[in-house]
Order: sequence, then structure tokens, then C-alpha cells
Amino acid sequence: MNKTKTPFRFAKLMHAYSRFFIKAPAIQGLNNLTEIPLDKPLVIASTHLSDIDVQTIAAFVASYRNVGIASQTSNQRHPIIGTFLRIAGIENVFGITNEYDKKKRVSRYTFNPEDFEIMKNVIKNGKTIIIAAHKPTYDWQLPQKAGKGAVYLAQLAKATILPIALDIQSNYPVGMADDKLNTIKRFVTRKRPNARLVVGEPIDLDPISEEDLKLMIKFYQTNTKNQHPVLTKLHNQGQLVLKALADMLPEEKRAVLNL
Repeated sequence: MNKTKTPFRFAKLMHAYSRFFIKAPAIQGLNNLTEIPLDKPLVIASTHLSDIDVQTIAAFVASYRNVGIASQTSNQRHPIIGTFLRIAGIENVFGITNEYDKKKRVSRYTFNPEDFEIMKNVIKNGKTIIIAAHKPTYDWQLPQKAGKGAVYLAQLAKATILPIALDIQSNYPVGMADDKLNTIKRFVTRKRPNARLVVGEPIDLDPISEEDLKLMIKFYQTNTKNQHPVLTKLHNQGQLVLKALADMLPEEKRAVLNL
């Protein structure tokens, strides 16, 4: 696997998708990415304030590393989004098991260790995975609680975490898949918003042994009402990553985090 080259079609279509919603983002902190050795396993933990955060970050990182994205499996089943991902290159998209509740318009995630084993293996073969550090939000503000997926994947793959935030400079949500008419209107009238893409400092987590991760999974699958110590540690590490992302965003988009 080429560690420096993202497949051309995937990179270009991620770029085109992003530009349909926003103008080319200004980049801050580029050296935090470029100074990481290409042979160092890397997980990029992104914001997910809009439906284009992961794709925009992928389009940017694709110039420097071979990237793939974690995406909820309901996206791959969607008639439009799924078709787009297959055209872009579905082999660069790694599913996170979920079901989408159409009535409440929220995703319900199921922790599936196999999802992360697949991503661990491609990371070890040289690909950089971009995964959201929290569940999608729809109120233009980070949530108070981080997800555990990014830190769990970093622990599993023995990878460094690089937090990257997309700050779309708008007072109201932009880049939402459900907002089709306004998106087309902004594109046609050339009123797409500006954006910043901020690369944070790399984070090397305190390691958790593979044995402890396996014990945690076994416990989690049989004791949903109790909290395993490793889960608590993953939660705390996730909060640190979320705090790093919050520090890159304007105050009105930050959440009050319990650290």
C-alpha cells in the first residue's frame, strides 16, 4: 500500500463534494500533520458539526497521506450517498455499524469490534483513517460527551491521534445533507461560506494493552449496565481529544466539557 498517495478518484470526489457546500478552507497548523513520519500509524479525530467535516478533512489530508474514512453503515445503504461512495471508491470507506431512525433523524450506533479490526489492519498497512471524535450534532455546537471510537481505534492500532477541526464560518448550520435546497441556492448564487480547517497537535495516548481491550469488549457485551475500568479510561481519553477540538473552534461552537 502506498502510504503517501490517496487513490486519485477518491481524493478528487471528496474535494468536489466539499466544495459544493463551502469555499476552500484556510488551513492552520499544517506542520502538525507534515511533521508526523509517514511510517507512523495515524488516526485523525475530526469534528462532526456538519455532514461534510470528514469529507473536507479527507480531501485536505489526501495531499499528504493515503487516507480512508470511517462512515456509518447507513450511509453506504443510502441510495444517493451510497452511490457516491461507491463511485469514489468504497474500498476507502470503513463502516461503523448503525441504524438510522428516520422519525427522530438520529443514528443509533452498535459497538461492533469487527469494524475496528478492519480499520486497524489497514492502518498497519499504511492507510490513515479519519473518524469523527463524537456523534453527529445538528445544533452547530460540539456535544459535551466524546465518542470512544477514535481513541479505541488508536489504542487498537497503536497509533497517534491527530485532532482536526472544520470551522464553517456561518451563524447557522451549513453542509447538512437534509438541507438540499439551500445548499443548491448558495452554490448557484456563489454564497457558499468561508471555512477554516485547523490541525491540532498530535496526541499520544497512555497505552492500553491489547489484552485489557479484549477483556473490556467481553465485559461490555455482557454487562451493559456496568462500567469497565478500561471503558472509563477510553471515555477520559475521548474527552481530552474533544477538548483539543473545542480549543480550535470559536467559543459559540464549544461545549462545556466535563474533564
